[in-house]
Parts: sequence; C-alpha cells; structure tokens
Amino acid sequence: MMWGSDYGAGGWAMMIGSVIVGLILVAFVVVGVVWLIRTQQGATPDAGESTSAKAILDARYARGEIDDAEYGQRRDVLTGRSAKSAAKP
Repeated sequence: MMWGSDYGAGGWAMMIGSVIVGLILVAFVVVGVVWLIRTQQGATPDAGESTSAKAILDARYARGEIDDAEYGQRRDVLTGRSAKSAAKP
C-alpha cells in the first residue's frame, strides 16, 4: 500500500509554475484593458490636444458665431500675420 505521492519536489515546482503562469495571464489582461481604455479616451473628438485653434475658429465661423472680419482678424493672429500688415494696401 502506498501512503503518499511519488511527485516529490516536482509537485511543488508544478504548483509554483502554474501560479506564475496564472499571474502572467492576469497581468496581460490588466495591461490589455488599460490599453483599450486609453485608446478609447484618445479617440474622442474633444480630447483637447487633438483640436487645433484653427479648427475651432473654422467651426465657430461655420456656425455663424463670428463674422467675416472677426474670422479674418483671428486667423491672421493664429498664422502670425499682424492685423496692421493685412490692412495695408
């Protein structure tokens, strides 16, 4: 009659190995979820940095919030041209 197992030290090694493999799998899942969340947050159109000042100005002009003169003046400021040099003939 046999009162134990014949695994010896190999049984402990397999148990520790399976715990390590499990922890690695959990780490991959956590990293994947964090990556997905960050990429989805960056995909929103109003994410701040992704909208340039020129695009905002164009959108305001298209909605009719500003008139032609104000649009031209603000566009000149954004492009670095001064309003004085744009007004001279």
